[in-house]
Amino acid sequence: MTDETAESRGLLLPEGTRLLHVGPHKTGTTSLQAALWAARPAMLAQGVRHVGKTRNPAVAVRAVTQQRSPTSDDAPSPMRYWRDLVGEFRRAKEPRVVLSSELFAWATPEVIERVARDLDASRLHVVVTLRPLGRILPSQWQQNVQAGFKRPYETWLKGLFSPKPNAMGRSFWQLHRHDELVARWAAVLGRDRVTALVVDERDHEMLLRVFTDLLGLREGTLAPEHDLSNRSLTLQEVEAVRAFNVLAAEAGVGRAVHASTMRFGAAIHMKQRAPEPDEPRIDTPQWALDHAREADEGIVEALAGSGVRIVGDLASLARPLVSRGQADAAGPILVPAQVAAEMAMGVALASGLARRAGARSDGTGDAADGSGESPDLARVSTWQLAATVKSRVVAAGTARASRLRRRRAAPQAATGPGPSTASSAIVAPGAAAPSTPAAPAAPVDGLPGRVPDGTRILHIGPPKTGTTSVQSAFWAARASADAQGVHYAGKSRHSARAIWAVTGRPSFDEDRAIPPISLWTELLGEIRSAPQPRVLLSSEGLSYASPEAVTRVLGDLDPARTHVVVTLRPLGRLLASEWQEHVQSGLALSFNAWLHTLFDDPTDRSAISFWRRQRHDRLIERWAEHVGPGNVSAIVVDDREPHHLLRAFEALVGLRPGTLAGDRSPVNRSLTLGEVVAIQAMRTRWAAEGLSMPSFHRFVREKVAAHMKARVPGPDEQRIETPRWALDRAATISREIVAGVAASGVRVVGDLDRLVAVPGGIDGEAAPEPLVAPEIAASMAMGMLVAAGATRGPGGPGSWIEPVETAHILTRHLVRIVARRAARTVTRRGTRSLPG
Repeated sequence: MTDETAESRGLLLPEGTRLLHVGPHKTGTTSLQAALWAARPAMLAQGVRHVGKTRNPAVAVRAVTQQRSPTSDDAPSPMRYWRDLVGEFRRAKEPRVVLSSELFAWATPEVIERVARDLDASRLHVVVTLRPLGRILPSQWQQNVQAGFKRPYETWLKGLFSPKPNAMGRSFWQLHRHDELVARWAAVLGRDRVTALVVDERDHEMLLRVFTDLLGLREGTLAPEHDLSNRSLTLQEVEAVRAFNVLAAEAGVGRAVHASTMRFGAAIHMKQRAPEPDEPRIDTPQWALDHAREADEGIVEALAGSGVRIVGDLASLARPLVSRGQADAAGPILVPAQVAAEMAMGVALASGLARRAGARSDGTGDAADGSGESPDLARVSTWQLAATVKSRVVAAGTARASRLRRRRAAPQAATGPGPSTASSAIVAPGAAAPSTPAAPAAPVDGLPGRVPDGTRILHIGPPKTGTTSVQSAFWAARASADAQGVHYAGKSRHSARAIWAVTGRPSFDEDRAIPPISLWTELLGEIRSAPQPRVLLSSEGLSYASPEAVTRVLGDLDPARTHVVVTLRPLGRLLASEWQEHVQSGLALSFNAWLHTLFDDPTDRSAISFWRRQRHDRLIERWAEHVGPGNVSAIVVDDREPHHLLRAFEALVGLRPGTLAGDRSPVNRSLTLGEVVAIQAMRTRWAAEGLSMPSFHRFVREKVAAHMKARVPGPDEQRIETPRWALDRAATISREIVAGVAASGVRVVGDLDRLVAVPGGIDGEAAPEPLVAPEIAASMAMGMLVAAGATRGPGGPGSWIEPVETAHILTRHLVRIVARRAARTVTRRGTRSLPG
């Protein structure tokens, strides 16, 4: 607007005025600050300077108001930050200067006097923006939740409106008893230097028009921000964040880490999505709205008689508001899987996990302003980018020094001669190599007899038949097993990479390369040199082996000394387990689509792989061809007797009963349907961010999913149910499997008929994707934080929380962007200094 229009409205401030917008929170402050920050060059050309290195110089304002940072427990910022800001005010030559920070609303009378003295009270004009309390309540609560608050909305409200408000209630009223806030500033500056601006809820641009008039700017200089990141969270989003806060507190996550990954990270990322029209917003119960109106009536009465300038409809503050009634709805609040994925993705981005997962952005994005930078990055100041680079360099140096210290402190591993790669049999010390196939002794009480000394027992799975339980039990009992003459081979519970190497399967590394054969050679050397009479190697990866790989493995182990063990479960029980396992590795197909692929498309690669390992009769045939049927044991897993499998292995290898204990860790449980669909939604977001599937496996399957399994699912959480049609198809194939195993001549432990009988199932197709419990969303996001190392930078005093806009961008690209901006600044200054 022109100066004449502003003057005619009586809003234009005199030249020389320093306009200070003091908030309070949730009254349009962020929208105003974004508009002022974006319009800095245009305002400067019109004689108005925006002071501060960011759109809200929070560090400087906290210094003068003596507030602690919400992101740490450190002392308030040093006063030098405030003095720097004051220096900017004093050096400004423009007719008008403006600064907006809602943090000034915390100022006590003593602090207000300090601010007035430093900024020259004779030139200062303060604006306080006002909204109805009933509108502020849900916004303030969800803002508190983003900062780590854990209490439900109604509990928080009761604390506010109690006759004796709690500490958080007293803090709220210090900010939002607006008449008292106005009075504090008017008492120091005078009533004529304070404006109370009532924001029009129906006109979102009214606030910007008023500031345009106050500063004498041309119409349209201040434009509304269309960035979704300034919207409020929906009820479901807030409940997901609140559940995360509970887990973060239990895990001892500090305020700095929480702030960087949630408040200034994941929460901002979540706001980038456009909520569905039917997503519920936060609804304030009617009793709280009535209390808020009573307070607003007192505020209106006090302001009307205060003598300060009022802009806007003061009476609108006390208009009745009506609850939508959603606050009284019964039942738990559930969350769309997309919300869970957005929150977890936000944590991955904010924690730096995305860069480690393969994101490769240079910050250009869809640049359209000629700067070569994405619109998102253009909102971030050069000072913030430079601070981000510094923080990353310091963090990288700290991590590098820590790794070096650990490496120096680690004991040097004893080295010896490498194992032979020949496939000839090497007799273990104290054990004679059998001249005949190592058949087990006669079974006793339904359990297999012990294999002869010198035998190498090879448990080949397949997956989802108790393999993890067997491996965990042997790994936990390896010392006891060694003492009883049984060696469990491998340097970890499951020597997966060594098996991938010998069977020719690609790894989940970024290059998808087959692991080096030296891993298998090393494992083979351990097996050959083990002093115990019997050695066990267990890996479900062997069930994937081609006929050629089977020949190689048994040739290296010596088929005359090898006894193969296959564990069997009904196909109907394997389907859901297999699907959710593949989802954790990045499978995008729904359960229905995956089932139809298995049974209706025999040419599909995933179907071929599934039937290679789970067509148990053919699996047994491939291995028995080399070692003979008498050297193969097929153990039928009985889900009614979970310890039967371990007892069978104890009898087979010759351990005392009870040596192997069941795995009680929840990490071995199956995921619920809600957990699986949340991970699938995460997979979609992962791909959308340009991150690789190998990194999805490395971080999400191996860490995030494992963290999710540590929670105890609620009794109402839906499990994965297999459609009856798929169970019927599986039963038909199972009957063929049973006939084939029975005719193979291998030793069977257990009842083969159990492989056919599968109760349960649902009619039609599998259930559609459900809403998920907030705890599922929280556990997935918390798993991301754990996968990232639960830290971001040094985390100590003065640690920097980087803007979420830089999360994708590699440090070297940020350095180039900072240098490019600095060069442009130097060029502009040189141009202005030229004569003429």
